[in-house]
Amino acid sequence: MTAQMVHFGISVFDLDRSVEWYCRYFGFVETKRFNKPELEISGATLTLGDGMLEILAPFRICKSDASAGGLIENLRNVGSNHFALSVDSVAECFGQMKTDGVCMVSELIGGKFFFCKDPDGTLVEVKQA
Repeated sequence: MTAQMVHFGISVFDLDRSVEWYCRYFGFVETKRFNKPELEISGATLTLGDGMLEILAPFRICKSDASAGGLIENLRNVGSNHFALSVDSVAECFGQMKTDGVCMVSELIGGKFFFCKDPDGTLVEVKQA
């Protein structure tokens, strides 16, 4: 048997806000919107190269404190921890996100990568391509 990664999924509070954030900062392209009342979710599929991100907006939110803790505490979380995206200029991306007030969890580390949080607290590692 062989397996292949199909997509990574995240749940969010505001679908439009999250779609805009991932498209703005990383160049994702929205390819599909859907509504699944039987699963109590609406969502969007975003693509970036060969990768796909599925963003789900539950009809009823179970809120957790996604903003708590620094990088070390976040890396200790069991379960989905973070995902990484590469950009052509990590320093430029870092500067733009910091200027825009994105939640930065680390500084630019060794000029090669940093961690930030999306609008709903999902930890994202941003690396130099």
